[in-house]
Amino acid sequence: MKLTQRQLDKISSLISEEAEVRKNLHVGMYENRKKSVLTESLMFEDATGLEGAPEKFAIDIEDDMTNYSRDLLWKINSKLYRSLASYMKLNGVVSMSPEAWQDELEAFDIYEAQMELATDITAAIQNYAKRMMEAAIKSASPPTEE
Repeated sequence: MKLTQRQLDKISSLISEEAEVRKNLHVGMYENRKKSVLTESLMFEDATGLEGAPEKFAIDIEDDMTNYSRDLLWKINSKLYRSLASYMKLNGVVSMSPEAWQDELEAFDIYEAQMELATDITAAIQNYAKRMMEAAIKSASPPTEE
């Protein structure tokens, strides 16, 4: 049985709609996960004084950290697609540009892995920010006499 172009277009649009719905669900899932982790950490941490400063600092710059991880993810993707194109070309599999590979892999479900990487990058930046604030507090505190 051969499908008409109209039927193929309809199938393609349904697949695109499904991919968009899945993408939105994944984004919502990770946003809810992030909010619940932050809420839970605030319930058990004392945010008063300098003891809670590292966590408060990391939360206060959370939007910046999300932007940092988004920028890093874009750079990582760009480099990975270039590496993929080179690797496939060197191994004689197929010769495609990085952009063509990116378009080709859009149909595959690698979005969840991408979101996991973005979450890990954000968590690493947040951990680094906390440690930076801890070091700043130690640096600014008067030395203790023993």
